[in-house]
Amino acid sequence: MTEICNIDGDFTVKFMTSHPKDFSQELIDFIASNDKMSKCIHLPVQCGSNKILKSMNRCYTVEHYKNLVDRIYKAIPDVSLTTDIIVGFPGEDEDDFQGTLNLIDYCHYDGVFGFVYSRRNGTPAANMPCQVSAKDKQSRITRLFDKQHEIQRVDLPKLIGREVRAMAQCIDGDIVLKMDSGKTIKCMDDIQLVDGEYYNLVVDRIENGEIIGKIISK
Repeated sequence: MTEICNIDGDFTVKFMTSHPKDFSQELIDFIASNDKMSKCIHLPVQCGSNKILKSMNRCYTVEHYKNLVDRIYKAIPDVSLTTDIIVGFPGEDEDDFQGTLNLIDYCHYDGVFGFVYSRRNGTPAANMPCQVSAKDKQSRITRLFDKQHEIQRVDLPKLIGREVRAMAQCIDGDIVLKMDSGKTIKCMDDIQLVDGEYYNLVVDRIENGEIIGKIISK
């Protein structure tokens, strides 16, 4: 990544994802100190229960993960942190799921990609005892997203008045502005956005969960 970031030009390098057991302090410091590195980190946790993490063979604990998140926020205060979570893994009870909700509260993710565990033949988990019912899985995924929406209602308004940089990107045929954090910002200005160009905006308001901003320069 060092060689890529040393290339001349105005561009952003996005580190897509990493297993928490492999995300080193060296990588945190590199992202923090290099202006060309995106300050968006996707760090899949999968569950907030040590019991379930062990069953998943994730090779880290909730405590390890929290410590990692603490170090990321300390080094990169403006980081946009996202994660993956699976609900209903075999053996997950209500206490285990509550641990996941508590972890979301602790980490204040900018985005959570939530999934319901699906039993697949030939995998170790398919033969594990205490398979979770479809009813409980559906209830938990709903509560998971409710918790994340609750956090977003608190966190998104904090962006109002801030200056942000966003790149115009063509997604499914439409040009949208993506902030360095990975969030989409809707432009108030009636202008033709150019795919691949960077724009500086100031966040004007949050409307129905959408970030609305006004361009101040290119």
